[in-house]
Amino acid sequence: MTTCRDQRSAWATLYASGRANHGVVTVAMAVACGIPRTTFYRRVQDERWRQPFRGVFLLPGAPLTHAAKAAAVVAGLGDRFAVSHESALFVHGLGPEPADLHLTLPRDRRSRPFPGVQVHRSATLVASDVARVRGLPVTSIARTIRDVAGRVGDSFLYDVVTEAERLRLIDLATLQRQADRQVMGAGAAAFAEVVGQRQSDRSESSLERDTVAFCRAHGFEPHPGPYPLTCHSGRVLHLDVAFVPIRHTIECDGVGFHSDRRAFEIDRLRWGQITSSDWTITWVTRKRLRDDPVGILDELRCAHLRAGG
Repeated sequence: MTTCRDQRSAWATLYASGRANHGVVTVAMAVACGIPRTTFYRRVQDERWRQPFRGVFLLPGAPLTHAAKAAAVVAGLGDRFAVSHESALFVHGLGPEPADLHLTLPRDRRSRPFPGVQVHRSATLVASDVARVRGLPVTSIARTIRDVAGRVGDSFLYDVVTEAERLRLIDLATLQRQADRQVMGAGAAAFAEVVGQRQSDRSESSLERDTVAFCRAHGFEPHPGPYPLTCHSGRVLHLDVAFVPIRHTIECDGVGFHSDRRAFEIDRLRWGQITSSDWTITWVTRKRLRDDPVGILDELRCAHLRAGG
């Protein structure tokens, strides 16, 4: 005979399992915890648990996050698929949260439609393309970047690649192996192009890359790649686009998905250390590069004139 204490323990176990599964539970999980199906459904109905998909429920108070949507689909489909495209970028911390959940399934895999879910089909999704991230099957970073290459702009794609490299989530050799695979698709050419650019250009963002190109187009040759400046404090800063002989740098102030107040404060502290090391700075944003090229050139010319260059 099941006692009240046994039932409380069973429900506590289910809640713990659900919290570990991004707030998602199913009747099968309840039965595995020792809760009868009828008892489970009675509570679900009485307490009006959210049901994102048929037979899949959210614990009371659990938000329907992107990860919860993915966990709910796992419960409904099994795991012969992967969270992919913009959703995988978000899970890997390389992009903003998209409105819909993106999944990639093998071409031979059938699935019923889920609201708020975009399904992509692939004949080339192999085991090495999938990783487990917080318990979810997610396309690898290299595969994810290749998948979104045909769906995002050049600047965003370049920034995703450089951010992944900066965070040491991936290296150029891994990206090159992904580019070398004979896989056709809308983004194949764009992906191969950005990997090729990274072979010769080690700029840390698309804004830096475009600023260097702008400088060269107007006869100013910056230091190749970020320049390591040792400040008076002993800290080493890597300047974005540096003109070393005249001690002038262009600092690229990009606004990305990872920008926040802390990043803002860090940037301002960094710029203070640069100026205290007797360097002058030209600040460039994407908008300024587009709308005020004359002003940028005037500052560069003045910096060279002050230094006698």
